[in-house]
Amino acid sequence: MHVRAIGKRPPVYLTAYLAVALLLTSCANVPSESLALTTGAVSATSPTVQLASVRARDAETAAQIASNGSLLYSADANKGSWHKYCDTAHMLASQGNFREAVREASKSFFLGQSSGNAYAMAHAARDLAYAYSLAGDLDNARRWAEAALKYARRSPSTRDTSVVIAPAHKIIGDIELRRGHPALAVAAYGQAIAVGSDRLKSAARAGMANAEIANRNFDRARQLFRDADTGAEPAVTSFIKRSEAELALAEGRSAEAVRLFNASLASSDEYNRVWSLRGAALAQKKLGQVKGAIDSYKQALAASAALRAKFRSEEFKTGFFGQLQTIYDEATELLLETGDASGALEASEQGRARAMLDIMRGRVQLAGAGTGKAVVDPVGQAHTAAEIQASLSATEALVIYHVLDGKSFVWTVSKNSIKVAKLRIGAGEISAKVRRLRELIEKRSPSMKGAASELYAALVEPAKLPDGSRVVFVAHKGLHLLPFQALHGPKGWLVQERAVATAPSASVFVSMQRDHSTRHAGLLALGNPASAAGDPPLPGAESEVKKISAVVKGSEIFTGKDATKARFMSRAPGNGIVHIAAHSIIDELDPLYSVVRFAASAEGGGDLEAHEVYRMRLTGTRIVVLSACDSGSGRISAGDEFWGFQRTFLGAGTHTLLVTHWPVYDDSTAELMERFYVHLQKDAPAEALRKAQLEFIQSSKYAAPVHWAAFTVVGLPT
Repeated sequence: MHVRAIGKRPPVYLTAYLAVALLLTSCANVPSESLALTTGAVSATSPTVQLASVRARDAETAAQIASNGSLLYSADANKGSWHKYCDTAHMLASQGNFREAVREASKSFFLGQSSGNAYAMAHAARDLAYAYSLAGDLDNARRWAEAALKYARRSPSTRDTSVVIAPAHKIIGDIELRRGHPALAVAAYGQAIAVGSDRLKSAARAGMANAEIANRNFDRARQLFRDADTGAEPAVTSFIKRSEAELALAEGRSAEAVRLFNASLASSDEYNRVWSLRGAALAQKKLGQVKGAIDSYKQALAASAALRAKFRSEEFKTGFFGQLQTIYDEATELLLETGDASGALEASEQGRARAMLDIMRGRVQLAGAGTGKAVVDPVGQAHTAAEIQASLSATEALVIYHVLDGKSFVWTVSKNSIKVAKLRIGAGEISAKVRRLRELIEKRSPSMKGAASELYAALVEPAKLPDGSRVVFVAHKGLHLLPFQALHGPKGWLVQERAVATAPSASVFVSMQRDHSTRHAGLLALGNPASAAGDPPLPGAESEVKKISAVVKGSEIFTGKDATKARFMSRAPGNGIVHIAAHSIIDELDPLYSVVRFAASAEGGGDLEAHEVYRMRLTGTRIVVLSACDSGSGRISAGDEFWGFQRTFLGAGTHTLLVTHWPVYDDSTAELMERFYVHLQKDAPAEALRKAQLEFIQSSKYAAPVHWAAFTVVGLPT
């Protein structure tokens, strides 16, 4: 029984913050040197096959980095020196292009290793540490920071290694502070200060001061702030002034904290302004000034929305703003405590799936241009509660979750009402229970029904779903990984009770509802592509697309060597339904580099990377079916952005996706997809999938949830 997956790179959770961005000296300042390259024998295997294998395995260890760097360097049409790759890696990481940064640093590391240049290897390791740190992969960041120190010690005494040693220690200090180890952070920052430049010393002292606040060494923190402020750059100065107010708040001097936060606003850069407003809100809340706290939170959220538009890289924008999720959480909770359910919903919406919403809004504006239709979706604004309600039909309901530590909230929104309930389950317990349910389903454990019932009782019963309504769940944090259709209630599996779909946010759902782009006819299906990387064949996938073509008249199908990436890219935009049955790989460091494996052609290789979908215009495509393993998987950033193929296809303009939550079996998937298309001739996608799943549940061969529960509709259910 074949499974449609090749591999998965290790998970990380995207987060980046200002202090880290100050830690590096660009490689452009490093003197270049001539390198005698000894690349060794090049394999006779084609570059396409070799590069595909690079993407199929983890790029973590020194041996893997060097091996991948060798292949990437060999395929580089514009080869450069190690410090050129180093400089490019730093730039890409700063922009949020983490996988590309790792690839560029890999080339630099390979060049250093192949020539025995420890100095080049030290810089490459430093840049790898930087990229992994910004991406939130703290284990790899720590590993490569330590490697940078090791290679720096091996460098010739004539070379200036402080440009490696100081940033590496700064990275380690940041990592330990983020991990909640302030004493270790203080030690690492001290080593960075001992050898760093004046610029880096200021940033390291500011970081050390925050570590001392965590240690409750307030006098020491105060002195460090004074030292850091001497000759500091404006960004660090702004950070220090805000941190001094944080110190007053930590010491319990709330009134003084309000004064200091407000005073810091005059000299704050835009990023620190957001956090100063949040600090003022916390202090006002402690003083019992609830109205003032709410006003400060609203100003912070408005400042955050204005700031996000200034970042060029979508991924860095998302990671940079991921930290701000704390502010959205606090504002949402405070508004709920005051009984403002609609205001709390709007605050929650402002904090979720914003990067995707920006893309969706851009598509709506583009589609509306010249059509005479009013374009009412300004980029950068989440929808109001009233607008969300107005978008719903009489038979639809949105069930919107907001997950906090130790508790959660759920709104049930229909056309005529908004109800909110508090849930006695928080982020940690949700993640553990969702992970356990998925594992039990995949193992076909008899315990899975009990686990599914627990989650139904905790998450669905309090929402009081309206009878007869089609439900669209808007997940939050760990709930993005939950197969809602496989929860078990009094009427059986939830899919037996009603049709189910999910949406990234209520505002994304509304934007999709408002897009009236013309939808194309026709179906394009590609199955069992002949992978250049030598992946195992998927006979069920080939059978699947042939069966679909028999159900949907006028279908265009391609299999084997004809199922090429070039054919997909050129023909998908002209079809109303696009079906892909192939192998996939999820890249959890940078999900925009997850791939679907098509066949190669004269036009190029066969790996479709997720970010390439953004270049497509799929506004005429009604449904995209990703009949591959983990096609609905990805990474959840701290800003509740869900990264992966579902994000890029929705961003490209399609409004309905059918994706999978885990590795799926080749044979049962082929049968389920055939049944789905039979019902799709008369029913909406969510209902068609429900009927196909009900037929599996009632069968003897495929009744186990592992065969049907992985599949879910994302986006518009109709």
